[in-house]
Amino acid sequence: MQTLIQKTEALFGPSIGYLLRRWYWILLSGLLIGLLGILLAWVAKPNYISRLSFSVDEDNGIANNFGSLAASFGLDLGSPGGVFAGENIIELVKSRRIIEGALLSPTTYNGKQLPLVEYYLQQNPDEGKKKRPVYSLQQARSNYSREQDSLLGVIYKGLVEGGLYVGKVDKKLSIIEIQATTGNEKFSKEFTENLMAEISRFYVDSKTSRSRNNVALLQKKADSIRSVLYGSISARAAILDANMNPTFQAPMAGVQRKQTDMAVLSAAYGEILKNLEGAKYALSKETPLVQIIDVPIYPLKMKKPGRLIYGLAGGFIGSICAAFFLYFMLMLKRIGSSPKQPLVEL
Repeated sequence: MQTLIQKTEALFGPSIGYLLRRWYWILLSGLLIGLLGILLAWVAKPNYISRLSFSVDEDNGIANNFGSLAASFGLDLGSPGGVFAGENIIELVKSRRIIEGALLSPTTYNGKQLPLVEYYLQQNPDEGKKKRPVYSLQQARSNYSREQDSLLGVIYKGLVEGGLYVGKVDKKLSIIEIQATTGNEKFSKEFTENLMAEISRFYVDSKTSRSRNNVALLQKKADSIRSVLYGSISARAAILDANMNPTFQAPMAGVQRKQTDMAVLSAAYGEILKNLEGAKYALSKETPLVQIIDVPIYPLKMKKPGRLIYGLAGGFIGSICAAFFLYFMLMLKRIGSSPKQPLVEL
């Protein structure tokens, strides 16, 4: 051992030889820090990973036909999906509007209904202040205080930067995966499911808003015409009941007017019903299908620090720190033992 140290000292200098002679201190420091790393990995709280994958199928009709025709000539007209096309939907899932909607969705805890964000804060008291604001299902989002908005922003930022991943399973596929990683199993699962519900609702509502408005308008007109038509039928019957004697023709003029109104209203009502059915069919064609492929199921996958990795990393760091400390002490000893230089008067 001494011969090896002497050869190393001659090759690399006395400083390396000094460290090799104190190898036991370096080894002991590595062992202690390595054991500390294993202990930290042992007592560390696990994180729970919740995964959900989905795909969006929509009928773009003519847009797809033109896209196929353009592709046959080597042209790219882009995706007709607008804000929901390509990578846009991934950023939409990570938007504050969608994530806040998921956090403010109701959940059940100890037999009580409360927002998911309130459950999250109760399980993670360090996330909020000592006197943090309380979130309730009875309070409207528009009535939130500045403190509530601020705390929601902090939670949103923490989730987006560290606990939420949204991306495609494969670049060639249209399957999107949502993955939430937190220290609470219930929160991870319900947060992922709420995100999916929010994005589905927002996506379908945005795609079908115009058609739904048309259906509602036509339904309102149909109800109005039907009400007037039924009124005319009742008025005609009342006139006939009041004038049972067919000898008098003057009262029959009112009957004929009601019959004319009934004929016009019946034609208009039939046309409105035809248009209403067409609008409902168009709405069903425009409604995109958000197909959920995989859903999170208990028990969720746990993620804990590896004891072996932490032990090896701790041992390496401990050994390096011990070597630097010994080298630093050697330099101090050399500086202290070197002869003092006399001052030179200028």
